[in-house]
Parts: sequence; structure tokens; C-alpha cells
Amino acid sequence: MNLEERIAQAYDNLNNTDRRILSLIVQDPAHFASCSAAEAAGYCSVSRATLLRAIRKADIPSFAALKYLCGTQHQEIRETGSTIRDIYKEYESVLYQLLLKPSFEKQAKLILESRKIYLYGTGNEQKAIAGYLKSRLLECGILAQELFDEGEIDFCLSSLKKEDLFIVISLSGTSPALIRLVHKLHVPGTMSLTRLKDNPLSLCCDHQLYVSTASVLEGEYELVGAFYTVIDLLIGKCRDLQQIADPGEPGSGSSLRRQILKHYSRLSETDRYIAQAFLQKPENLIDLSISRCARQLHVSPSALTRFAMKLGCEGYAQFRALIHVEEKESSPVQNNIDWYRSYQVLFSLLQEISFAPLLERVNRASRLFFVSAYSRYISVVSEMMRMFLPCHKSAYFYAGEEAVAYLPDLLEDEDVVFVFAPQGNDKRIDDFLKSISFSNCFVCMISALLPFLSSEPLDLLVQVPGIGEKHDMQLGPFYVLAELLYVQCRANE
Repeated sequence: MNLEERIAQAYDNLNNTDRRILSLIVQDPAHFASCSAAEAAGYCSVSRATLLRAIRKADIPSFAALKYLCGTQHQEIRETGSTIRDIYKEYESVLYQLLLKPSFEKQAKLILESRKIYLYGTGNEQKAIAGYLKSRLLECGILAQELFDEGEIDFCLSSLKKEDLFIVISLSGTSPALIRLVHKLHVPGTMSLTRLKDNPLSLCCDHQLYVSTASVLEGEYELVGAFYTVIDLLIGKCRDLQQIADPGEPGSGSSLRRQILKHYSRLSETDRYIAQAFLQKPENLIDLSISRCARQLHVSPSALTRFAMKLGCEGYAQFRALIHVEEKESSPVQNNIDWYRSYQVLFSLLQEISFAPLLERVNRASRLFFVSAYSRYISVVSEMMRMFLPCHKSAYFYAGEEAVAYLPDLLEDEDVVFVFAPQGNDKRIDDFLKSISFSNCFVCMISALLPFLSSEPLDLLVQVPGIGEKHDMQLGPFYVLAELLYVQCRANE
């Protein structure tokens, strides 16, 4: 593990002095790589013994080991021309640090118990993160008010109560304006979402959420996609706590046997046969698609769908999710492992895809178009479009019917079109692909890891794993993909 990984793993066991010391080390590894233990202690304004205790808590056995890690860290910062494989490794390292966090239970409880939630972020990236958090909270039945400037905050100050929660989002956590803002809120419920460092903003908030980041492209770009994955994990914990509080909600983690007994009188002979199969050996069926499961049980897929709906589920997908809750260990660590593996699958898939044709066309193109069918995914597409602005391309975003109606007539042969369809096949997307089939523009489809059926050929299809069910669509992997595509384009300029 590198220096930041060790600190991340030990972070919850550090006191404020330890965190301040380690924060100084991470901020300036070159200095600590070249000084003595006494000089390092003086730099941190602590005794030599205090310095050594702090680094040992981060699993660094000696000051000599610290110097080696700092030297390695400094070298990584200085390296130029990072390969795409190196960037994947950086991302895996960032996400692995999230895996080490056993739970977001404390923060999730605070969100669920709050009377009102306010969200505020400075800058485009922070506002995009705030918007995503707002939409994910709504899925849990939690309303959040997004504030866009300090003027709006001033209007709200008089109505803030002690039961309210104010979440402040900052990449660096060093903005003087944000720090002043937190000091004047006068509410006990403040939470920061910042990079993994003991920064001034996190220190003046009552609660903290930390995200690890990494610099690529010779330090010109910082990988921030992990902010979205932290939100996915936080919302997952909120949903877990809601299910514990209300275990009888159909399809939300209630007992499979209880659900079958509750609806047994409504079940047909075929339904009861299916129920018996799942009760006896669910592990043999849990990971099968509806078509494969139907073949194994010698019933039709529609019979499985009807059975699931009789149990109170919206369809077979939600029923299968119910069984997963029953069969899988529900500990936060296990859930995090499953989540991390989905990202490993993503990285593995992406490294098997040849992006060379796409990158060549993007470099050639003067215009990039981004198309989405559904409003809930607009934030992802908008963020992807914003990322590509430094590439000095004209970037345009259109959604739904307007893309089908007007965009085809405006496309030129040199254009690149990114089509975003997280739910797989969609009639509006298919209509759009048909409408642009006559052009020679390059079409890259980004979709969920589901069969995508279209009568029109695609220049590139990128499928993303790790997507939740209908009511738990985790978009973190799509943000990560967008960021990786941008980095590859920049690296190949």
C-alpha cells in the first residue's frame, strides 16, 4: 500500500494530532523524504515521539519506512505520460480505500433523523455532486434542498433548526468562503464531503465524509469519480437502515418464506411449484436470468413474472433482489466487497475494449454530442459533457424527444455522438439510432450490462456492470467511465 492508502485504512483510529501530522506529510512528501526525524517533528510542531506514534498508527513501522514511502509518493507525482493501465490502477487504489471503510452507518442515521437537509457546493463539479446526492436521497423518500449561492443561504439562516442537516461539498476543503459559511450556520448538524485529508472545512464541521482522489495526466487532472461512488454507498446504507426499521415492506428485505405464506392462498399449482423450488435450493437459482431459470424449472418466463408479482414484487428482477437479501451476508464489509468487485469487472471489461477508433475520431472532431433518453440520467451525461470542455471541442447535450426530432438533420460526418442508455434497450434510443443511420458520424453507446438490441449498427458499445435494480440505480460506475474516457482522450492528444 502507498502512503495515502495506509492513512485511509487507519483514519478512524487517529486522533486530531495524528491526523494533522499525517495531513502535513501527505501534502508535502518531498520534504519528509529528505529530512531527519527531528526536522520532521519540528516541521509538524510536535515531539519526535508523537511523530513516531502517529506514523505507527498508519502501519508505518519506522521513520526510515516513512521516508521511503514519501520518496515513492513524490516520484509518482513527478512521473509523466501515465499509461491508461496505470490510470486504471490508480482508480482501483482509490476505490479500494472505500472498501476499507466498514460502514457509513453514522452518517446515514444522521440523514434519516434530520428534519430538513440542505446541500451546498461551490464550483461546477461540487454542484454536480450535490445534484446527484439530491436525486439519490429522493429515492429513499428523503427531500433535500439544493442551495446555489451564499445569498440563498443567507435567506435560509433564520429558518434553520437544530434538527436540520447542512451538507457542504468541497474537493479541497480549503475554501475560506465555505469555512466562513459553516461558522455562521449555528446548527449542530453540519457535514462535510471532501477529499481524504484533514482539511480546515472538515475540522469545523460536526460530521465528515472523506473521499480519496488521485492525480493523473502529469498532475493536470484529479480523479473525482469516487465522490459519486461514496454517495452510492451512503444511499445503500440509508436503504439498509430503512429496511431494518420497516421489515414488512414487500420486496424490500422481508422474509421470502413469510411472503410466500402470506400470499399462499393466491398461488396457483405452478406458483407453488416455483415457490417450493426457491425455498429448497435458492442458491441454484439466485444468479440465473429469468429465461435460464424458466428453462431449469420447466416453466415459462411469464410464469416466473406472475409468481413474483403475486408476492408483492414489481417483477422478477425485484423478486431476485429479495432472494439476494435472504441468501447473502448483509454485513457492511461484505456489501462493500460485492460493490468493489463490480468495479473490478468494469475495469476488466474496459481494458478489453479497443478505444483507439473512438479516440481518433474524438481528436479529429470539432463537435461532440451527448444524448440521453431519461431525465434521471441527465446529470451523468451533463457531467461527461463538462469533462470534455478542456479538449477544445464544441459539446452539446440533448435529451428525449428533442434529440430524435431535430438532431439528425444537424449531424455531420465528422461528429461523435455518445448515446447514454443505462437501462439497456429503449424504444426512444432505438428510434434515434435509426434516424441517424444515414450519417457517417461515430456513435458510441454507453449502456448497462444488459442485452442491448438494436437494428442499427454501433461503432462502439460500452457496457457497464454494477447497476442496481429499478429503484436502486447506482450511477457511480457511469461517472467513473465518463472520467476514464476523458482521461484517455487527453492522454492521446
